[in-house]
Amino acid sequence: MVIRPFSVIFVTSLLLVCGITPSSSAQILPEADLECDDSAEIDLSGGGGSSLISCELTNPTSGAETVELSYQSGVLNIAGPESVTVGGGQSETFQIVIASPTGQSAGTYEVNLSAVVTEWNGVPVTVFGFSDEEEIEVEVLPYTTCSSSRPSAIFAEAGDDVTFSVVY
Repeated sequence: MVIRPFSVIFVTSLLLVCGITPSSSAQILPEADLECDDSAEIDLSGGGGSSLISCELTNPTSGAETVELSYQSGVLNIAGPESVTVGGGQSETFQIVIASPTGQSAGTYEVNLSAVVTEWNGVPVTVFGFSDEEEIEVEVLPYTTCSSSRPSAIFAEAGDDVTFSVVY
């Protein structure tokens, strides 16, 4: 019987072909992965202070993306790029500066950074809202300020006691 060996070969070949499936890691929809330093310190002992934060934006898809960045920093000042363009399967690094005004109270403050994909392969995609967020803790270190002002004049005779005070 010739049909039986042919059937066995056909079924075996079919199982082998079905068992080998193509795999692809490319994403179908736009996506952005944002990673930044988790924390930073600002030293105000010399007046105003700032800290530099490094971030990396990764595009896991096969198409180029334009990503809009927005920042929420509360009482702290923040500066960074408004948007970043990342090629398919690529990563881009960028830096943001967080500054504290003179006289800011010591403590821990939260800064939020949002990344929203606005364009994918040249097509606007803002309506879908593909995004990622990163939270950074910024510690304004305790500090002491002091100032001095001298009296306009102190007149004393030889042997007189002179009293003055220092406040800090």
